[in-house]
Amino acid sequence: MRKFTQFFGLGLALLLCASATSALELDAMSANERGVALASKNKVSQSIQYFEHATNEDPSNAEYINNLGVSHMRLGHLEEAERLFKKALLVDSAFDMATKNLADLQAYMSSTSAASTKTKARASSKKAKNEKAAKSKSKNKKKRLAEEEEFELGEDGKPVAVESADGKTVKIGHKLFHRLPRIPYSKLYDPENAQYADGRAPFLLTGAMDNWPANGKWGKDYLIKTFPDSIVDFYPHNMDKVDTHPFLTKMSVALTEMFDPTGAFPNNPVHPGTYIQWNINLNDWRKLSSQFYLPYAFQRDEELLQCLENDDLIDEYSRRVHWRMMLFATKGAGMFIHIDVLRTASWQGQVAGAKKWIICGPENKPYMYRAGQIDGWNWNKKQYPLFEHAFCYEDTVRAGEMVFYPKDYWHQTENLMTPSISASSTVIDQNNFEEIITELNNECDFQKFRWGFSKELCTALKTQCFPRWRERFADKERPTCSVQQS
Repeated sequence: MRKFTQFFGLGLALLLCASATSALELDAMSANERGVALASKNKVSQSIQYFEHATNEDPSNAEYINNLGVSHMRLGHLEEAERLFKKALLVDSAFDMATKNLADLQAYMSSTSAASTKTKARASSKKAKNEKAAKSKSKNKKKRLAEEEEFELGEDGKPVAVESADGKTVKIGHKLFHRLPRIPYSKLYDPENAQYADGRAPFLLTGAMDNWPANGKWGKDYLIKTFPDSIVDFYPHNMDKVDTHPFLTKMSVALTEMFDPTGAFPNNPVHPGTYIQWNINLNDWRKLSSQFYLPYAFQRDEELLQCLENDDLIDEYSRRVHWRMMLFATKGAGMFIHIDVLRTASWQGQVAGAKKWIICGPENKPYMYRAGQIDGWNWNKKQYPLFEHAFCYEDTVRAGEMVFYPKDYWHQTENLMTPSISASSTVIDQNNFEEIITELNNECDFQKFRWGFSKELCTALKTQCFPRWRERFADKERPTCSVQQS
C-alpha cells in the first residue's frame, strides 16, 4: 500500500513555518501548520487535535479537512478518513488532493475487504439475527409491561397518547400532561390574558403569523440561494442526546445533506433524524426580519440590544449566546429536555411542518433529574420515578402557531413532519432581566460558559446595557399595547 504521508500536499510546504507551541489557542492556519509538522515526524495521533481545531475554526477550508482525513487514514481509521475526504469535496469539489486521496483509499479498502467478504457476511447475518431476536424480545417485554400498566404502545414502541374528553389533558404512558393554553392574537392583550402578555406563563399563540411574507417562502431553495455560505450547526445524527456535537458547515451543504444524504456524515440508526440550528448573525437577521412581524410581547430584544452601540458588538453578542435562531428538521429529529443556561424567556414560531413540545416549570426542578436524562414521551418510571410528580405541558405547535415559555422552564421537542422550519429568539422582560444580568456578569468575570466574549463587549454590557435594562424595567406595569402587528 502506498505511503499516505505524501497526500498532505501543500500542507508540507508549510512545515518550516510551523510553531513549536503545543497550545490550541491558534488561528486555523497556525493549527494546520502545527498538525503537518507533527504528522511529518510520525506523531500522527498528536496531529489530530490540531487538524480538528483548524477545521472547527475554518470549516470551509478543504485542505484542513483533507489533512485531518490523512491522519485518520494513517492511524487505520479508514471509514472516518473516507468520510472526511468526502466532506472536503463537499466544501470544494475541485480540490484534487482530496479526490486523489479518496480514490486511493477506496481502492485499498476494496482490495483488502474482498478476501473477508464471506466471513463478514456470515458475521453480519448472525449479528442481524441476534439483533432481530433481541428487538423482538424487548418489544414483547415492553408490550407485556404496557398491558400490566394498562396503556398501549404504538408501532414505534412508544406509549400512545390518550387525550381527555375536554382536551385539557393527555396521558402518555404513566404520565398525565396538561395542554398549553391557546391564546388568539386578537385577545393577547385582554385583561384576562395579562399573565401571558407579561411573559409569566407558557402558552400557544394563534393568528399572529397569518400575514407573514415568510409563509411558503422559507424553504430549501430560497435559503440555499439567499444564504449559501452562512455557517450552521448541522446534526445529521439527531440532537436528542446531551453529548451530541454538531458539524459546522455551510447552509448549502447542510440543507442539501438533510434532504439528500450522501453518506459523508454520520446518522443515528436508533433515533434517526436530521437537525439544523442556524445561529443567525445580524446582517442575515435583518434580511429575514422584514419577512415576519412580531407581537409587542416578543419584540423587546430589538430595543434592548440597542444599548450595544455598534453592529459588531450586537452581532458578537447575538451569535455567541445563540440569541436568534432558525431551526430545520426532518421527522423524528428533536432536542433533549433542558433549561436555557442564560435564564432567558423565548418564543418560537412554526413556519412549516409541526413540532411537539414538553414544557415543565421551574417549580418541578426536584422531579426533573439532569438535562437529557428523561424522554417525556417514552419515560422509564422505574429509573426516574420522581418525574411522575412533575406538572408539565405536552402539546403540538403547527404551522402558523407560536409557542412561548418564560425563564427556567424545562423543554423538550420532537419534529413530526419533514421539513419542519421554525424561527426563534430570546426575550428579556421584567421577569428575567436581573437573572440575565447575573449570568452575563458571570461570563464576563469568570468565563462561566466559555463563550469567549471580547473585552469591548463586556464593557458595553456593564456600562451601557445593564443600567438601561434596569431603568427600562423599573416600572413593572405592563405598557398599553395595540394588537396591530408592526
